[in-house]
Amino acid sequence: MKILSLDLSAKCTGWSIFKNGILDSYGKIEPNEKDSLSKKISYIIDGLESQGLFDDLDDLVIEDVYIGVNPWAAKVLLRLSGAVIYKYYQLYKKEPRFVMACHARKALGIKALCHKADVQIEILNKFKMESEFILSEYAEKILELQKIESKGKRKYQLDKLSDEIGESTGINEDIADSILLGLSYFKELPTKQKRKHVRKKQLSRTSGSRKV
Repeated sequence: MKILSLDLSAKCTGWSIFKNGILDSYGKIEPNEKDSLSKKISYIIDGLESQGLFDDLDDLVIEDVYIGVNPWAAKVLLRLSGAVIYKYYQLYKKEPRFVMACHARKALGIKALCHKADVQIEILNKFKMESEFILSEYAEKILELQKIESKGKRKYQLDKLSDEIGESTGINEDIADSILLGLSYFKELPTKQKRKHVRKKQLSRTSGSRKV
């Protein structure tokens, strides 16, 4: 079973490929920040296609759009998501799966409202992509920064740390989130399959009763 999980962003889209529940590959697609939104969307779609990421998929998992307090950011993501959904439907005639970031985090035992740096460390630790010593240093930095009283300053410093982790390890926030989405998909797969099986049994019984 092969799935593609995407953390979509016009600034940097993170992607991950899972095969039979195992992380196979990952990366990012970064359009030129000076390009128009339409050109960025085209660049991302072309990048996904040129790398063969749409090939032979059983499912596509996309982080669902959080409207929040920034309508412009939501508008950008909705346009990008629409383009990806259209391309996927053209190829497979089915809809992708949508997962909220907070849901994916909870499914894997991570605090729903944690900072993206926490997710990066979680992924780096799970796949042994960095030494325990360095990860513990990053974790200590996060704890220290969380003590900053000003919400704005705290977020700014945590964002800087997230960028630092990304540059140092190659796992930026977008890649980390795409991996998280894939992991949550397979974490909940047994439940989905069970529901599908129950639904088939219900339909079978219904069709059987009609014949009688």
